[in-house]
Amino acid sequence: MSIDVLIGINERNQDWMESKGFVPADLLSRSGVSAECCHVYGLCFDDVADLLEAKNPRIFVNCAMILHSGRIENLARRFQHITFVTTCHSSQSDLARNCCWMRHQTQFVNLARVLSNCYYALVDERTELYGPFRCQRMIHINNAVFPQQFPPNLRPHDPPTVSLICEWRLLKNIPNQLLALALAQQTSPFLAMLVIKRDRDQLARRYAETVGLEFEIREWRPWRDYLAMIAADIDIGMQVSFTESFNFVTLDHLQAGKPVVGSAAIRFLPTEWQANADDPRDISRRLVNIIADYENSSRIAKAIADEKVQTSNTAFLSTFRGLLNGARVCPA
Repeated sequence: MSIDVLIGINERNQDWMESKGFVPADLLSRSGVSAECCHVYGLCFDDVADLLEAKNPRIFVNCAMILHSGRIENLARRFQHITFVTTCHSSQSDLARNCCWMRHQTQFVNLARVLSNCYYALVDERTELYGPFRCQRMIHINNAVFPQQFPPNLRPHDPPTVSLICEWRLLKNIPNQLLALALAQQTSPFLAMLVIKRDRDQLARRYAETVGLEFEIREWRPWRDYLAMIAADIDIGMQVSFTESFNFVTLDHLQAGKPVVGSAAIRFLPTEWQANADDPRDISRRLVNIIADYENSSRIAKAIADEKVQTSNTAFLSTFRGLLNGARVCPA
């Protein structure tokens, strides 16, 4: 038995398993590249080695640095016919959220410099940022995107529903976005829908109540249920983050024809929708403008999504085909 690509994931993380495992594996398979996902998180060296022996992949993807660099090095030296690609799905600034992540990146970059069958991959498409790392096998692998077929969302709810869907993280800029929502409600009626993962102390709820925001709380839900919620219940998204590598939530809204107020960190949004992340007034103003021009904004959202899905998946497949064909895969 042999396959082209084996993607190592953590099955206990359902959100990641779907979007970072099954979606890319399905895209590869539908494009003539045999691919599977496998659970590797927490496995010992021998168990991973047995898995590689059984599947015999040409490429093994160490998704999101799940296996540490020492283990990948030992595996790469043992299975020299396999190309090992470790992916990082965070922005460089987000790596500072966990000091281990920065250390792991350094180790994986060094490994890619030393071993010819090891690569380190970022999802950030700004490949001119890769040069300072001085690593020829540091490459760009775009996120694979699950294509959804929706018409533009020309008629919002009455009143419109504006979502804030994210984990409780500093980079997500939650207090500024909540304050901006409260400011916008002073001139444009709408309901804020808050879906905040790991807000253990209900800090988002308390802050929203403090600033007088009219809102409802939705529980975090499985990936496909979350997509259905966006399509059925939401009109506009808020994703005004300080830093991002890609931001799937924005693209999920856009595919359903739902415009999004973001920031410069979400580079595929039009500049008119990119607010100053540290200015609730600017965030509020851009939201009010979208509400006032909703029908046109929905059409723009759908058009942006269609192009981004196409370019993202094309870039993703191009990199893997290059690796499989033995071509030198450059960052650019």
